[in-house]
Amino acid sequence: MQYRKLVILLFAIAAYEAASTPDTPLWPDTFTQTFSETTKIILSYHVNGTFYYDATVNKSLMYRENGEHDRYCGYASWDGWEDTPCSQLVSDGLRWVIFPEKKSCCMCCTAADGCGLVIPNWLDGANYLGIVNFTYSGGNQVYKWEKSGVQSNYYYETISEEPLNRVMLEIDMVPNDLQRFHLPRKNSVPDGIFDLPSYCDAKNKCGEAASTPAIPRWPATFTQTFSETTTTIFSYHVNGTFYYDATVNKSVMYRDDGQHDRYCGYANSNGWVDTPCSQLVSEGIRWVIFPEKKSCCMCCKASDGCGLVRQDWLDGATFEGIVNFPYSKGKQAYKWEKSGVQSNYYYETIAENPLDRIMLEIDMVPNDLQRFHLPRNLSVPDGIFDLPGYCDLSNTCGGTCHLV
Repeated sequence: MQYRKLVILLFAIAAYEAASTPDTPLWPDTFTQTFSETTKIILSYHVNGTFYYDATVNKSLMYRENGEHDRYCGYASWDGWEDTPCSQLVSDGLRWVIFPEKKSCCMCCTAADGCGLVIPNWLDGANYLGIVNFTYSGGNQVYKWEKSGVQSNYYYETISEEPLNRVMLEIDMVPNDLQRFHLPRKNSVPDGIFDLPSYCDAKNKCGEAASTPAIPRWPATFTQTFSETTTTIFSYHVNGTFYYDATVNKSVMYRDDGQHDRYCGYANSNGWVDTPCSQLVSEGIRWVIFPEKKSCCMCCKASDGCGLVRQDWLDGATFEGIVNFPYSKGKQAYKWEKSGVQSNYYYETIAENPLDRIMLEIDMVPNDLQRFHLPRNLSVPDGIFDLPGYCDLSNTCGGTCHLV
């Protein structure tokens, strides 16, 4: 008799536990819901956005009013954009990263890569953690679930026996991404919300390329600012601008202080400090010019190896892979090595077409590092290559120029 009572009690407990564990969460086929998000690596960043979802057409759009700190948007653009909206559009098995205000778009990844639509029952197999007080809804009680993936994902939703009547409240992707969804949820999406912008092209990929890309090649004409650090015993820092036009076989490397450059610094026999200096390559001659001092000397000739740097000067370089480039908030870049007098490490943005890539850094180990800034301008100012009237071939430079 006692044994029978025990069996009945155990069945009752099991039945109670089964009844007290709700059905697994299930998203409705179609809905729109706003959210606020906090991402954290070292610092915390906050953003607002809207999630549009329609499983009936296999599409979704995650819009953020600022994509800078999102793990996809933040690393997809090399144009240095900050505080600009970004959307992730999933459509026809592709995930697109779109910057609508910039009319810029790239194809991130495919459903085959795991980048397709999040399915309505993605929480199948989640662990039910019980009913908890949800601080951000005035202390109301909610269901809490845990679903393991790349990280632990804690999911909170309103309480209802029917999963489709519950509303998503929070996804906490521990430890660095928390999305808090707002009420009410709307069970529809705006017309046209999933339309792919005309400027999107699947050939323009976000940070993806062949394992060994084509060799870097400079565009025929461009202007780009840079900062430079030279090191001998001490380190010195300078800013400048590089003007380049292969169509006329000319370039100018301008530094706001030429004192520590290997050409400007030794061509200056007057001991000038903190004065701008330019190296002008024109008509097969490299000139060293101090514009504020109206002083100029002829350094060396193309026949000495002092001509224009060719667009394809990196032919034969060794591809060292895709690396995180620390001076661009961790965005990825191509890294190359080209041996010369020293090892030259060259970094550029990622694109299939070499002419679409932008130079980021030339590290001439061990003593000269040039870091180039975005954006790059594909033109040069009028008259930038004009030779000053005070330049004369008979006035030759000393120092390093004399040794060439």
